[in-house]
Amino acid sequence: MLNNGISIKMDLDRLLADAGGAVERVCGNGTTVASVEYDSRAVKKGSLFVAVEGYKSDGHRFVHAAAESGAAAICVSAARVGEYASLGERGIAMLAAEDTRTALSRLSAAFFGFPSRAMLAIGITGTNGKTSITFMLESILKRHGLNPGVIGTINYRWGGKTYPAPNTTPESRDLQEILYRMKRDGVDAVVMEVSSHALELRRADDIDFDAAVFTNLTRDNIDFHHDFEHYFEAKKRL
Repeated sequence: MLNNGISIKMDLDRLLADAGGAVERVCGNGTTVASVEYDSRAVKKGSLFVAVEGYKSDGHRFVHAAAESGAAAICVSAARVGEYASLGERGIAMLAAEDTRTALSRLSAAFFGFPSRAMLAIGITGTNGKTSITFMLESILKRHGLNPGVIGTINYRWGGKTYPAPNTTPESRDLQEILYRMKRDGVDAVVMEVSSHALELRRADDIDFDAAVFTNLTRDNIDFHHDFEHYFEAKKRL
């Protein structure tokens, strides 16, 4: 998501162990994982590709493209393993998960070393007011001698640098990379806006929040959640 600067290699068996049972190996030998990806266009030699079943696109459509790009391991829905048996015969480690969104979050957190555990993490959710509160908390944390990072609607920022924010809350894999970079750069507190979309889509499942802020709930964004009750349940996940 951010330009280069990261070189991590991790044994697949260790990655699966650290992921705590969210994913199981179906076939294939142990291998070294060079990255975790959900976008087949980002796959390189040694990548682990997770086929996420999205609302607009199904990652299973791109499994073979990921294999051709050099994926060393591929994670698919447990219900669809049989569709990809031929890839296992080619030496690609095939993995299965009941929920590939949950798998992407857990695998990404494990791959990047669960970076949120090393910093104070504050999540802010609600229909209105999230961005204002991130600025307030960022200022307060700085006054108390901390080195904060912010993930939000306006931008992602830390260490005097800012980055574009295509999403209020990035996809789980990208979110874990940002947190890893923050940790590497000395950030010891992160303040982040957590949208209801992100909560519903499991993007923030593997962030160890130390505190949560709930601002309010209005009917502005219920289109995605179908009704007010489901919208509230999504917010409650934080």
